[in-house]
Parts: sequence; structure tokens; C-alpha cells
Amino acid sequence: MGNSSNSGKIFTLLRKIIRIFTLLRKIIRIMADAQPGTSCRSLCKESGILPLPFQYILSLMNCIVSYKEIFQTYSSVHNINTSNKHHLHRPNANLSCFQKSTFCAGIKIFNILPPSLTVLKNNKAKF
Repeated sequence: MGNSSNSGKIFTLLRKIIRIFTLLRKIIRIMADAQPGTSCRSLCKESGILPLPFQYILSLMNCIVSYKEIFQTYSSVHNINTSNKHHLHRPNANLSCFQKSTFCAGIKIFNILPPSLTVLKNNKAKF
């Protein structure tokens, strides 16, 4: 990454992301009427605000539930009765950009969820 021709662009984006997170922390402290040095983690828990990684996972799962008709399960791909037959099937692809895409990440995360949640994919309101 350091020797890449795009390293300047990457570092510029990283600086912008750091500025955004700093601004978000300030906003959370202002909303909670807290001192500047107060930990945002405890403030987020008290306020019921999800951390950014959890917000990403939640939005991925909402996307999968909203567009469930474009995803195939293992039982629709083959007729073998396995314990994972209700898991979503990931398409085979050799391109790493596809393998690292949000489409594949969403399928991976959805397949990790417990069965009590994956059953709810047909009911978006409860999911």
C-alpha cells in the first residue's frame, strides 16, 4: 500500500474518515452533555447507538432480507439434504474484487447468524 500509485489517495481518504469519526464523537458528547474527555463507548451504550461495525452488519442484513429473491439457498442449488441447506449459496468467482464485495460479505455474515434469526428472513418487520 505504501508503494502503490494510489497511496496518496488512500491516505487522503483515511484522513477524511478520521475527521468524520472525530466529528461524530463530538456530536455524541454534545448530545449526551458530557465532558470532552468522556469515553464515547459508554455514551453510545447509554444512548442506544450502535457502533459503526454493527451498523454496517445491520444494513447488510436488511439488504439481504429486502432482496431475498435474488439469493439462492443451498437446497435450491443441489438436492442433497444437509444441515446447511437453508444457508445462502455464494456464487463461485475467481475475481478477488467480487470475493471481497459487500454482496459476498453479506452472504457470509448471514450464514453465520443463528437459525432463530435466519428463519425470520421471510418476515422483514420481525427481522
